Amino acid sequence: MSANARAALAIARKDLAIWLRRPVAIFTTVTPSLLYVLVVYYVSVAVGTPPIAVVTGARGAPTQRLVGALRDSGGFKAEVVGARQARSDLHDLSVAGIVWLPAALDRDVAAHDQVAVRAEFNNLNADIVGDLRRSLALSVRDFSAASGATPVVRVTEHDTHAAGVSLAEFRMIPGLVLILTIVGIVNAALATCQEFEQGTFDELALAPVPTSGIVVGKVLGGWLTTVFVGACMWVAGVGAGLLHPHGPYWLAGISMSLLVGLAAASIGVTIGALLRQFQLASSTSIVVSLYLFFLAGGVSVLAFLPVWLQDVTRFDPLYYAIQSLQRASLDGSAHDFLRDALIMTSLAIAGTILAVWAVSHRSHEPRSRRRPTLRSRRADPPITNRRPSLPTRS
Repeated sequence: MSANARAALAIARKDLAIWLRRPVAIFTTVTPSLLYVLVVYYVSVAVGTPPIAVVTGARGAPTQRLVGALRDSGGFKAEVVGARQARSDLHDLSVAGIVWLPAALDRDVAAHDQVAVRAEFNNLNADIVGDLRRSLALSVRDFSAASGATPVVRVTEHDTHAAGVSLAEFRMIPGLVLILTIVGIVNAALATCQEFEQGTFDELALAPVPTSGIVVGKVLGGWLTTVFVGACMWVAGVGAGLLHPHGPYWLAGISMSLLVGLAAASIGVTIGALLRQFQLASSTSIVVSLYLFFLAGGVSVLAFLPVWLQDVTRFDPLYYAIQSLQRASLDGSAHDFLRDALIMTSLAIAGTILAVWAVSHRSHEPRSRRRPTLRSRRADPPITNRRPSLPTRS
């Protein structure tokens, strides 16, 4: 083996060994790839195959064939349920629509009469409803052709909302939460770690203020930055017609935005106090922001996902913020707002307490164990090996 090849292999082994000894590097390298696969799965499942409920009063062979055609459509997941369950699922957004099959379907098909099928869609997302209409039309066409008489089925549609919500309007709320989370976490984290790198946090510690007061000040500083950016987002969204809370629900939407910014700032201060290195805090804060957003179902309709994914997502506090903002802006509702606000407030308090612990824990370490700051390195006199010169005799 040539010398160049041996050198290349040695460098490769060294880089691999260093990477394996750095858990943060492994986390930030492997997890984004896994997260990307999860995001693609979120989008494909939630948008490609939304669930619908099928309510039928007949049990004959023609009815079973039509139900089979609906299940085999590939555009949605059809499940036969009772009328009360279907209404409840549509109200909770657990299904995208209801297909009502008449009790006389078997008799009408045998007599080659038209069958009046009624479809009721939750047109909260116009893109999903458009896919449902096309898939339902294809399923009905296949069933009609197989029944020997065309047309057999006549579909009547009823929408839940007076007007559909465009895809841009539907994505605006998660986008707002994403921006608030990134701005709050990143800015607060970088501002905190710079205090330690420049040595100014030691000066703050000399002030007659407890550590908790200093941390709360840092959280509020990051929160004010987030409030400014959030206000710009609200003005732009309202001006573009993408955000339009109705009546008193303005207060619910803006309050939830403020709580998201506060919770994000507390998380950012915690990251900065724990890491205390600008580059590490920068990359970590961005990764944490994206993970929280994607795991909250920000790119999909959570109710359309498999149950195990819904269970995982409900552990993410941002899920409740997104749901609360969507209800306030799109549905004109404050349902479960107090619960969602309590969750975000608890996250902000927990983040602040953890930041205080991180600062206090490091402050009690012996000075010899701390990394020298930039200011301390500049203040130290240079060390040389030169012997002091002796005074010469005149």
